[in-house]
Amino acid sequence: MVPGRNLFVIALLAAAGYDSPTPTQPTPTRPTPTQQTPSTQSGPRPPIPVASYEITGIVIGEGGAPIPGAVVTVAHYMGGESVNWPRVSTDASGNYRIGITASQLSNGWVARVQVAADGYDEYWRNLKVGAGTQFLENVRLYRLTRVAAGDSTVLMARPDLGECRSWMAAVCAVVRITIPKAGRLTVEVVSDDTITERPPLEVWGNEEVYGNPLTLSVAPGPELELLIGLRDGVSTPRPFKVKTSFEAF
Repeated sequence: MVPGRNLFVIALLAAAGYDSPTPTQPTPTRPTPTQQTPSTQSGPRPPIPVASYEITGIVIGEGGAPIPGAVVTVAHYMGGESVNWPRVSTDASGNYRIGITASQLSNGWVARVQVAADGYDEYWRNLKVGAGTQFLENVRLYRLTRVAAGDSTVLMARPDLGECRSWMAAVCAVVRITIPKAGRLTVEVVSDDTITERPPLEVWGNEEVYGNPLTLSVAPGPELELLIGLRDGVSTPRPFKVKTSFEAF
């Protein structure tokens, strides 16, 4: 994987209607919010002055129970090129409240909410200004889906997934693949719904690979993150079968 510090910029460019890189171009690693700053050369400059906003909501799990201690980060510009990453944790009832002072982009983009909790997929959502300066962003987190290389699993994609952490689709479902030893991994994702087109895939690991199916060389170590692109999202729960095959070196 090509190291990078501009995933925040790519998210901003997508939100602002700018062209995204093509799959043949290197894409950046997952963000480390406290360490990243967007490039002043590739990103649109936010307007000044800034305004105050308040984001509130509740974070729940699949069954509807609140998730205490979930970390909510709000990435936003604060005048000029300055980027802030304030964060709070949800209380015992899963509630959070966070105030920001942010620049608004020309298309109304204000901030990106990121929610993370142990054992759950991370949630992202871009916020655009509406009639006021208050946002209600309730979040449902889903348990991580894992599969060992060579096995298969069924992933249920649901309408309330967050936005994609990659530029390839508006919404992504995520599967983590564990690698027992060095070898060659092939991944294919299909839907039982013959109307649904075969979704694009992206793997984040030692290298980035795109396609469906896709094949790459792997080594034991951290899990690979497989992003399943759902370009138009999903309106009702929809199962996808994740099939993998593995050949050890």
